[in-house]
Amino acid sequence: MQVLKTEKIKVDSTKIQKDFGTITINGEQHNMNAFSDEQHYLVAQLNDLQAKIRRHKYEIAQLVAAEKVFTQTLIDSVNTDEYKYPGIIPEKRIEEPKDEATTSAKDEDAA
Repeated sequence: MQVLKTEKIKVDSTKIQKDFGTITINGEQHNMNAFSDEQHYLVAQLNDLQAKIRRHKYEIAQLVAAEKVFTQTLIDSVNTDEYKYPGIIPEKRIEEPKDEATTSAKDEDAA
C-alpha cells in the first residue's frame, strides 16, 4: 500500500493579485481593482440585496397566484345553494314514469 504525502504550500498573499473587473455606476464604468475595502463591501452588499430582491419577487409571484386560487375558491363556495340556503334541501324534479301506451298515443296524436 502506498501512502500519499502532502506538502503544505506557503503562499505569499502580497503576490496574489485579484482581478475584480469593472462595474457600471450611473452609466459610467469603474475599475473595481481600484476600489477601497469599503467600496468592495458595498458592492458585495448590493449584490446580496439584489439576489434577495429577485428571490422575493419570485416568491411574491407564487403568493399572488395562490391568493387568487384561494379567493376564487371562497367566491365559489359562497355561491353554492348549501351556503345560500343552509338546512334547506333543494327541491328535486321528479319525473313521472313514462307509460309506453300513453307515450305511443301522444306520439300518434302529434303526427
